[in-house]
Amino acid sequence: LTPSDLAGKKPLPPRPALVGGLATPFGVYLTTGSVSAGPGPLALVSTGFFMVVLLLATSAVTDQFAYWLFARGVNSEIALTASSIASIWLFFVAMRLVPLSGTHGAEHMVVHAIERNEPLEPSIVRRMPRVHPRCGTNYGVGLLLFLFLGTLPFLSQEIRLLLAALVTLSVWRPLGSLVQYWLTTKNPTPAQIESGIRSGKELLEKFAHSPGRPAPFLQRLASSGLFHVMAGGWLAAGLGYWIGKLTGIPIVR
Repeated sequence: LTPSDLAGKKPLPPRPALVGGLATPFGVYLTTGSVSAGPGPLALVSTGFFMVVLLLATSAVTDQFAYWLFARGVNSEIALTASSIASIWLFFVAMRLVPLSGTHGAEHMVVHAIERNEPLEPSIVRRMPRVHPRCGTNYGVGLLLFLFLGTLPFLSQEIRLLLAALVTLSVWRPLGSLVQYWLTTKNPTPAQIESGIRSGKELLEKFAHSPGRPAPFLQRLASSGLFHVMAGGWLAAGLGYWIGKLTGIPIVR
C-alpha cells in the first residue's frame, strides 16, 4: 500500500511487467528487452570501464596489505585470504562513496515505480525502495561468496564445494539485498532522481508505440547492456595490462 493508493489515480497507459536497468556515470539506462531509454551504448561501456578501474585500484591497495602481512611472518595462505576479503570489501565501500551508487539507487526506485504502476513523479519515486530483487548485485554477491568459500585453504576440496553450494543457496538473496542497501546503492540526489524519471518516461513512451510482442532472447540479452559493460571492463583491464608492461608495475595479473 502506498500513499497514492489512498487517492484516485489518473489512468496510466499500458506498462511493461518487467523492466531492467543499469546505472551509468551519465545517468539511468532502462530497457524492456524490446525498447530502451536513457544513455547510449558508450555510457554502458563506461560503466564497465569505471568498475574495473575501481577494482584494480582497490586490489592494488590490498596487495600492499598482503605484502605487509608477509613481512611480519604471517602464513602466505592466511595473508592471501585476508587480502582477498579486504579487496572485496574495499571495492564495495568505494562503490558506496562514488556518485554511481546514487544513480544505482535512482534506477531501482524508478523501476519499482514503473512495475508498481505508480506515476513517475519525484515525490512518488522517492518513496520507492532502493533494493530490488533482480539486481545484479545479488548474483555478483552469490558468485563471490561461492568462489570464496570454494577456495578456503583449510578444508578438503569436497567439503569446500559442498559448504560453498549450501551456504550460497541459503543466503545469496538476503545477503545481496544487504549489500545493495548498505554498499552498492545510496539515497539519490534530486538530479539523479530526475535522470531516472526522464529515462522512465522515455521508456514508457517508446513502449506505448512498440508492437508489444516479447523480444527474442538474443535481443533481450543484447539490450540488457551486459555485453557493453563487459567490453568496458575488458578495455580497462587491457589498458591496465599495457600500462603495467610499459611501467613495470604489475597492474593486471
